[in-house]
Amino acid sequence: MKRNKYFCSIVSILLFLLLLTACTNNSSDESEEETPDNDSALEPENSDRDEEEDIDSDDAEQDEAANQKKEDDNEDDNTSENTEESQSETKEDSILAGYSTEEIEYARVWLQLGELQLDELNELNVRHISAGDPINPDDDQSAEYPEDVIELRGGRLIDGMVTYSSNGDGTINVYNVPARWENHADEEALQNEYQKIIDEQEMVEVDKGNSEDIKELIDEALIIRDEDTSDNTEESASETEEDSILNDYTAEEIEYARIWLQLSELEEPANENLYLRHISAGEPMNEGHEESAEYPEDVTVLDGGRQPGVITYSSNGDGTINVYNIPPRWGNNAGEEALQNTYQKILEEVELVEVDTGNPEDVKKVIDAYLIME
Repeated sequence: MKRNKYFCSIVSILLFLLLLTACTNNSSDESEEETPDNDSALEPENSDRDEEEDIDSDDAEQDEAANQKKEDDNEDDNTSENTEESQSETKEDSILAGYSTEEIEYARVWLQLGELQLDELNELNVRHISAGDPINPDDDQSAEYPEDVIELRGGRLIDGMVTYSSNGDGTINVYNVPARWENHADEEALQNEYQKIIDEQEMVEVDKGNSEDIKELIDEALIIRDEDTSDNTEESASETEEDSILNDYTAEEIEYARIWLQLSELEEPANENLYLRHISAGEPMNEGHEESAEYPEDVTVLDGGRQPGVITYSSNGDGTINVYNIPPRWGNNAGEEALQNTYQKILEEVELVEVDTGNPEDVKKVIDAYLIME
């Protein structure tokens, strides 16, 4: 009986061990079966992430390529623009190759600041004025230029004038000097005007302008009044001879004779007389008309005794004069409007003329034989 119990116990233990072993194997198999399922669940997530990373990488590469192409296009555009600019500058240089830097500067300054342009301008006179020279040559009390300046002036007063100094860096200092001074104004007003001109000089950057226009202006209109001729020995000797012939005469007498010889339409004055008369600024142009316009400056009248031998002018003190085209006789029976229009035209069309030195023998003859001063 005891043995049977013992045997049953052993059998029970063995059965328990077998059952335990079977449970353990089942658990391991389930774990192995679940592992592939988990891996397959992760695989789509990882695949999606890889695809997104690939897309982002492709987009970045496309953006980088687009940016590089844009940079290349910009470089091409800049190169093209630079090439065009270089070609344009080369063409401009070739057009102006035969002209001096000074000539080009005069033309550029006038085209930028002058009142009249190419189609209206007959001549452009250039004059150099030294520091210390008077701003107003007709006023003994005039203020002086603080530096060397250049004066650009058209052939008539109406053409205007530009006075400036060059800074040598593409800029100039512009002095607002009037083309005609109102010298009958009181001295205080004139002094205030001189000071204003000096104080309010303006620095201006000079434009390059159009090369064709610059060339045309230089070729057709530019006249440099004070070119250096000191190296010309023959001319210097000739001037010395002239000076000796005219030594006994005043500068004013020589001027009167030279102007008469140059501008008069008469070979000789009538009755062998050349009458001289001075008219002050502010006096009427037409003495027979109460509403006459007035002379804006002191003028000189040379009268050969009959028309057309009458010349009315003012001197600029630099070898040039302003000529007023006064008619041989005034039509005072004309209407008031017609007379006023005539006065205005005379004032607007005052002509700047350079006085020729003439032949000293002829100058001497006019002074000796004809000139009668008031």
